[in-house]
Amino acid sequence: MKRTLAMVTDLHGITEAGSEVRGLEYAVLGQLEVRVRGTAAALGGRKQRGVLAVLIAAAGRPVSVDALLLATYGEDASPGGKATLHTYISNLRHLLGDVIVRQGDAYRLESTEATIDAAAFEDLCARAAAIADPERASGTLRQALALWRGHAYADIEANGHLDGEITRLSEMRLTALESRIDADMRAGRHREVVGELDALTAEYPYRESLRALHMLALYRCGRQAEALRAYARTRELLVENLGIDPSPELKGLERRILAQDRDLLISVGPTVQRRAVLVADVDDAGWRDPWERETAYGRRDDDLEAVAVTEGGTKLGPKGTAGYVVFSDAINAVRAARSIVNERTRIAIDVGDLEMRDDEPVGPPLARAARLVAIAHPGQVLLSSAAHDALAVGGHTGWAAESLGRFDIVGLDPAGQLATFGTRLPDGATGLDIGPGTAAEFGDVVMEARTVFWNGPMGKFEDDRFAAGTRAVAQAVADTKAFTVVGGGDSAAALAEFGLDDDVDHVSTGGGASLELLELGDLPGLEALRKEGIGG
Repeated sequence: MKRTLAMVTDLHGITEAGSEVRGLEYAVLGQLEVRVRGTAAALGGRKQRGVLAVLIAAAGRPVSVDALLLATYGEDASPGGKATLHTYISNLRHLLGDVIVRQGDAYRLESTEATIDAAAFEDLCARAAAIADPERASGTLRQALALWRGHAYADIEANGHLDGEITRLSEMRLTALESRIDADMRAGRHREVVGELDALTAEYPYRESLRALHMLALYRCGRQAEALRAYARTRELLVENLGIDPSPELKGLERRILAQDRDLLISVGPTVQRRAVLVADVDDAGWRDPWERETAYGRRDDDLEAVAVTEGGTKLGPKGTAGYVVFSDAINAVRAARSIVNERTRIAIDVGDLEMRDDEPVGPPLARAARLVAIAHPGQVLLSSAAHDALAVGGHTGWAAESLGRFDIVGLDPAGQLATFGTRLPDGATGLDIGPGTAAEFGDVVMEARTVFWNGPMGKFEDDRFAAGTRAVAQAVADTKAFTVVGGGDSAAALAEFGLDDDVDHVSTGGGASLELLELGDLPGLEALRKEGIGG
């Protein structure tokens, strides 16, 4: 059977340069799918699909009629079963062309002009095994694993005929996953894979090779006690359930960890890698009691831990009230943000170079994302221009963002476009949320035809920070002629004190400036706001 690596992007998410997909594409790493020149083929009923699956699994070898009958009907084939089988073959030929060839009392699938995802997976795994560089090996294995859409032949019932092939492919998949994690660890990414290994060792508790990787990753993260406890759990499981001891290799690893063998550590100096940073914070306004607030922060941390596992990220220690996760790709951060954003959560994503140290990464993207999350509305995800560009350049699909315009923000140099998705703003409003805790730092926000919402008190004259923030916000808006709504119990007095009351279009006497926006009359700039999608 001819094996090519060419796969179409819309089916498998992978394209090999210089390859040409011609004719048929078979996908068996999940539910059975076939495309004929890019168009999905309707393969018929369960038994007809099963016949095709058996022929695909045979990889070009002839399959006898008796074997096809057994796979299709089991031991219960009726006298007319053979005639029905020939009908299935005829139907498949009509759908796919003359690719099913009669050879004596057998049939085989001619795949000279076809591609099969299982064959592409095996070839990519073989290529990865020959690559010494851990970064390239990891990337190739990620490509291979991305071909999987579920269990192999997930929707096919072949009366046991495909069990061996399914087991073989499943074992190859797990081995490829282990090899990819090993390559990541050789590249110094032990922190990134710890959470993934936590989940995998729970799913495959008797697989000692996974436990060995888990113990080593924990040890390299400075978590020696946890590595030893992980070994003890595996030993207890093997002894109690199977009556066997761990392998000599796993026992040896435990002894080396007990002895704090430094040869187990890898000497990887700080490296600079491009990463996506997600920062999530909880809007702490309006909590009825401290317990409710603490519960919200605990739920946020649990959510970040979960998405770090599902999207292959690394959860960092909290800084202030914000939680941080670092991802290898912007699309992972976007998927993570989409799954955890809610009406109480503010999220920001930035992309840039981080210095990957043994303890935690450091670099400008962490600070930039922190600054962005402070001006996001609850329920909003802000994307920096770098994050938006990374998504666009990467050719990722399945996401959409709305541009908010160009901003000059302290600490974000140079000024850039911001975008948002997953936004649930009050009363359909758009813009940024400038609160009293960030006023002085973000007071020089410059907007193009946008609204500044001040959701908090202003004019606390005894506090220079609030006074400076009030002036900076109002002056910045006055300079750009943006329509502005501010709110807070003493906002009007504060603006008058600074002589800025004429520069602001509307002042709320309560804390909910945005709640009054839809009730405003013919104020300057309101029509422009409506064109931006705000108000009626």
